[in-house]
Amino acid sequence: MIKSFFCILFHFFSSRKILIQDSISFKVMPWDLDLNFHVNNAKYLNYFNRARLVFLSKSGFLREIVSHKYQPVISEIRINYKKSLKLFNKFTVKTVFEKMNDRSLILKHLILYQDNIYTECTVICRLKGPSPKRVKELQALINNEK
Repeated sequence: MIKSFFCILFHFFSSRKILIQDSISFKVMPWDLDLNFHVNNAKYLNYFNRARLVFLSKSGFLREIVSHKYQPVISEIRINYKKSLKLFNKFTVKTVFEKMNDRSLILKHLILYQDNIYTECTVICRLKGPSPKRVKELQALINNEK
């Protein structure tokens, strides 16, 4: 958790190029499991949240969103659980920028274990803030970076 905080802080002030995808690694710990020895559904949301914050920071999106006086607020999450992670599995959450429209940022998270997709998640973040015109400026900046 502290490592993620410092990563976010560092990249918020240093990142200059907008990235389209990033990955972060985790390990399934005993406190991540439910009574059936499966990863608790709430833990998946925790993994995705940490991966999203690190991605937004490292990619440059967070700096641009804040500089345009917007706040990303999650409005929808869709999760497709394909396979179960086991205790002490080391896995990766890959975060990919999907698209941006006049008021939303859409990201996709993939949990990968041994190069297999175990979980897919689509997150729609509404951008609360000033006028849609400012979002179009942010959209143009992101599209130019692609």
